[in-house]
Amino acid sequence: MVFLLKIALPSIVAIFLGIIILAPKLNEIKKIKIEIPKLESSDKISFTMDNSSFYGQGDDGMMFSLNIENFQENRVDDLMYFSNINAKLFFKDASWIDLTTDNGTYLKNDNNMTLSGNLYLVDNQNNEVFTDEAIIKLNTSEIEGHKPIKANTYFGTIVGDGFNFKKDDSHIFTGKIKAIIDSDKLN
Repeated sequence: MVFLLKIALPSIVAIFLGIIILAPKLNEIKKIKIEIPKLESSDKISFTMDNSSFYGQGDDGMMFSLNIENFQENRVDDLMYFSNINAKLFFKDASWIDLTTDNGTYLKNDNNMTLSGNLYLVDNQNNEVFTDEAIIKLNTSEIEGHKPIKANTYFGTIVGDGFNFKKDDSHIFTGKIKAIIDSDKLN
């Protein structure tokens, strides 16, 4: 106990001396006023986030990672804006998809996401898709686009004016279509 008091008492004295010496100096410092604007609780307030990464798991066990350079939410029209998106999807069967695009919007009311600008998709089988637009209907798991698309697959190349990919794995290319198919690689 005596040992602890030998350490504690000089420390307490040093603190009091420091306060006595610094107290007059603190009065000389001008007061700094910081004003923080009050945010009103309103539906019109938007949210912005830069250089974001999200990780998660879907209902069917699919794992995903999502990197976004900029995200903005506009609560007036329930619209979310994304820029420079990179998404990676990992499925239970060990397959995966890597997607990059310039921009994206998500409309909460319709539960639709629109990806636009230099959309590139590649999967674990080295299939590649290039287009400038993809509308993902999250309620029906359907993806469609009305701009030119090019798909390089293991069995050949398909070019079309648009597309509609459905949940049942039917892939429909629309408009003028050109296909170069290696029939030896088809099942």
